[in-house]
Amino acid sequence: MEESKYLLLTQRKMWVFILFICFIFILSGGANTGFSKFFMALPFMLLAILISTKVLKKNIYKKLTFILILFSIIFNITLTKNPLAFPILDKGSIEIMSNGFHITFSDGSGGFYDEKLTANSYDNVTYKELKKGEKYKVTGIKITHPDFSTKVYLQTAIGQFSQSNYNITLNKEAHATWVKNLGFLMNWPILFMLYAPLGGLILLVLLVLFQLGINRLPKS
Repeated sequence: MEESKYLLLTQRKMWVFILFICFIFILSGGANTGFSKFFMALPFMLLAILISTKVLKKNIYKKLTFILILFSIIFNITLTKNPLAFPILDKGSIEIMSNGFHITFSDGSGGFYDEKLTANSYDNVTYKELKKGEKYKVTGIKITHPDFSTKVYLQTAIGQFSQSNYNITLNKEAHATWVKNLGFLMNWPILFMLYAPLGGLILLVLLVLFQLGINRLPKS
């Protein structure tokens, strides 16, 4: 009888732990600025729903699961308008650190350049001369994904600037570090392929410890 209770308690703790891991990845999907958005979190959303409704079956787990899923999706959809994710949106500004030009191309892209372009192949390019010390309010965030990478651009009244441009300084953090780090977990397919052997070893150790715990149970 005692052995049965111990096994049930151990199994329940294991499922709660797995559900907690799912919650972390669900929140990671909400914070993801990559091209996959929250879609890479869908397997964890499904698993969390199954665990909370079919295994644990307590209302607290069900409610928490659906609240986190809804929060994650809404947070991701509104990510570029959210000061929690991009603090620069809340009264943020950029300051020009050296003389140069802001160049805007025909597709709306652009940024800071030290001098005007000389190539004739650039059509419909507009220039604005910039002076050191000038400040511009950040009015929005634009995210692009060239070659599956992620680039964050700051929108201003005169055009966009890359957040990593060394010719500008920001009065606030552009992309919140905690959001960036949390969203990084959505690279889990790549991380899984890179660290699958290590993950397998950890799983084996956990199984061995679990078996040792069972063997130490008092025999009836």
